[in-house]
Amino acid sequence: MKKYKLTHKNNINNNKTNKNIKYLQNGGYKKTYKINNFKFIVTTKNMMDNENITELNNEISNKNNDINDIKSKDYIKITIGSGSIKCVELTINKDDPKNASLDRFDYQLDCNISKDMKRKIDTHKMMDTLILFLKNELKTDMNIDIDTITLEDGSKRPCEGTKFNIMYYDLYLFKYGMPYYNYTYGFDFYYESDKEQHNENLRLINGVSINKEEFINYLQTMNIARDNIVNHKQNISEFLDTIIDGILVTEIVKNYSPKEHLSYLLHYFFMYMKQLTGYQSLLYVPCILHI
Repeated sequence: MKKYKLTHKNNINNNKTNKNIKYLQNGGYKKTYKINNFKFIVTTKNMMDNENITELNNEISNKNNDINDIKSKDYIKITIGSGSIKCVELTINKDDPKNASLDRFDYQLDCNISKDMKRKIDTHKMMDTLILFLKNELKTDMNIDIDTITLEDGSKRPCEGTKFNIMYYDLYLFKYGMPYYNYTYGFDFYYESDKEQHNENLRLINGVSINKEEFINYLQTMNIARDNIVNHKQNISEFLDTIIDGILVTEIVKNYSPKEHLSYLLHYFFMYMKQLTGYQSLLYVPCILHI
């Protein structure tokens, strides 16, 4: 079987270039770039053959993939992170060289080189730098011109004090009317069916108001909520006073205090709204960004 060889426009024998490249046994290489306080590690991988069966088996056991699926894929893996922490993981497969699959986009304090990441501000900078890298360095060094980035938007936050998570889709549906990556980075729905379901969700919640007594009764029926209702009556009262007379989730997020109880209350608020309106949370929404 013919191996797919990734091209590199730089002279690989040039000392300046060669210092930054580590060649791998499977025919690929690993190269490091430093841009805008972020460290990019680019790993290319060619098709596996029999001598690499140990590495292949390790990949199968770690990723639970089929052997034929791995053998058929040559890819470029791009990561941003420090040590074992990967803040960004992006894959480009030879079968779809115009598209980059964003497998992870996460926040950690040491995502950047100076290890002083700021939420929102530097996260936006990380996304902008990633796009800049794809359109400039990757195109120049490897002659790969990316048109789109795709991802599955599974953004969530822990619901403090419980085993639950709040899906950012629910939060951003009420706050901005669109999923997290759509609102924050300009992604769009990949599947028309997801877009149609989202529009139906907006229709269902539009104009709905909350009955304070009914919502308290709903909270009291939830086993987890009973003790918290007794212990945090004032917090729940503040929460309800904010959302009654309309769904004002933007004001809840901006102004509600104390913050440690917000996740708990939001979780049950979204459960109540789903029961009340019938809207469907879109988990892992496939999104696409043209760059």
